[in-house]
Amino acid sequence: MHSVRLAFCFLALLGMWARGDDISLVRVGEAWHYYRGTNEPSSPVTAWRQLVGFDDSSWPEGESAFSTTDYSDTAEATLWNQLAPSPLSRSFYLRHTFTVADPQAVKWLVLRLDYTHGFVAYLNGQEILRRGLTNDPVAHDDYAAYHFGGAAEEFDVSSFSGLLNAGENLLSIQVHTAVTNP
Repeated sequence: MHSVRLAFCFLALLGMWARGDDISLVRVGEAWHYYRGTNEPSSPVTAWRQLVGFDDSSWPEGESAFSTTDYSDTAEATLWNQLAPSPLSRSFYLRHTFTVADPQAVKWLVLRLDYTHGFVAYLNGQEILRRGLTNDPVAHDDYAAYHFGGAAEEFDVSSFSGLLNAGENLLSIQVHTAVTNP
């Protein structure tokens, strides 16, 4: 059985690092809208990752962290394999809105993820990070390269802080399983 595991935190670091002025824009345990990728979630295929013009209110909602397997050593909040419909798909699409009062005050952005297999992350519709997937756009049935999770990685995505809006923003992530486990 393939497993997909994803837990994340999106941090904005304000001011000086030494002062510890860091805030989490998106925290583990917050509610996300998700879609099981049994087909493309939108037409055009990129609409689902846009802040404006896409309605995800019909998508189920679950708390992060997400997994298809119940790992006894972790605390996944949403287990996709317990959700209808069956069978499992190769991908899941995630959307979470968050608010930024003053984008100019954000000095660094860090995306912290514990992931298995592959993903593509988007901020307000623009790709900011990808691991294990090469097609562009990534199709709902694409397989990712295998990556063993278990420890969170921090990715500096500060170069994308200019994508932040004053007010509402959207972090969207497309998660894919690998064709085989090692």
